[in-house]
Amino acid sequence: MCANVAAHKKTELTESDVQQIVADTFFGEMSEQDSNLQFVRDMLIKHSDNPDTLLSTYRTIRIGNRPVFDGQQSPIHTHLKLSGLVRREEGRLKVRNRIYEQVFDQDWVAAHWSVNWWDLLTTEVKIAAAAIVILLVALVYTSIYAVSRGNEANEQATLALSRQLAAQPLHISTSREDLKLLLRLTANELASSPDIKGGLRDHLSTISPYLLRHFHGHSSQIRAVAFSPDSEWVAAGGQDGTVGLWNVNAKRSTMISAMKLPSPVVTIEFILDGTVLAAGSDDGSIAFWDIQAKRHLGKFSQSDSLSGSPIRKMAFNNAGTMIAIDDLASFSSLLASSGGPRLGIVLWDLENNRQIGETLIGHKDWVEFLDFNADGTELISINHSEAFHWDVETGQRTKKFTLAQRDRIGETAYNM
Repeated sequence: MCANVAAHKKTELTESDVQQIVADTFFGEMSEQDSNLQFVRDMLIKHSDNPDTLLSTYRTIRIGNRPVFDGQQSPIHTHLKLSGLVRREEGRLKVRNRIYEQVFDQDWVAAHWSVNWWDLLTTEVKIAAAAIVILLVALVYTSIYAVSRGNEANEQATLALSRQLAAQPLHISTSREDLKLLLRLTANELASSPDIKGGLRDHLSTISPYLLRHFHGHSSQIRAVAFSPDSEWVAAGGQDGTVGLWNVNAKRSTMISAMKLPSPVVTIEFILDGTVLAAGSDDGSIAFWDIQAKRHLGKFSQSDSLSGSPIRKMAFNNAGTMIAIDDLASFSSLLASSGGPRLGIVLWDLENNRQIGETLIGHKDWVEFLDFNADGTELISINHSEAFHWDVETGQRTKKFTLAQRDRIGETAYNM
């Protein structure tokens, strides 16, 4: 760019002259020759396992109709930042500069977006989608009319539409259980009457004969679920920060609102023999609830060095004095290390509120499971393809288990 400006014959350049130099240097056929633009292009198309999702996310960021908040635990967001195409600004992702915005525009995205999702849908799904749209449009007109007639008429119209949707599965072949379930769930969202709920439960029972109970009460997406050690309680954390409890043996499946966290709940666990419930959230904090006393016990927040790092996975020792947390903040701070990116695990002393030893470094991918042994002297951490065994006192890795590339570790447990 500087060389092209220096080679220009004019002693003074106008704004249009500068724009023309930029266009001649970076746009059109020249964009194929620029090494920096080629690197970004290769990161988006050639060096991604899921280029369509990557392009879809970048398209949303570029259009800017709705903000895309930087999810530190998102591999898609991390890949876009590593490519240099986007940057973080006040917690949101934005296109890094105007040159990238013009080179990788809507036409470029469309030309490299290989999937047309509508064409992949079956005829039955398209028909069902069209039916849902028509019924929802009818609901809008019905609702407008019902407002003038009062709330009772509006509720009756919504209930009638919901029952129409709930009846549609009766006319669909048995091979399309997914489509039937979608229709029943949509009907239940519109108007959750006893007969519609019963139809949904019956359908779930037909799909899985192992369905024993149906617990309800959450108003947002459920992010985490856990059973108490004695299987007496089940807990669930939601996207809206609500933590609900249900007594499995109670006759009625009534939710007890245990806690309300300011951020989405991402992990929950029963500790101290199931007497206390711990819930980790996106803001990097953990809240505790006494199940028997039905009261809030307090909140644990990470140190300044780890603040803002979401709690994705956590494990407590049996005494409830020590916690292991996967430290997503270390992913950013260790990108420049010689061995490439590594994810860390932090051991924390809850009694003295301090970190124990150094961060445990080794995993190359998000940690999926953490667990202490019975006496809390050993810790095991696993992701999709490898398991590490740690000595808690020394912080040293004592064992490593690696599976073939196509294998995945699903769960782990100690035999003691």
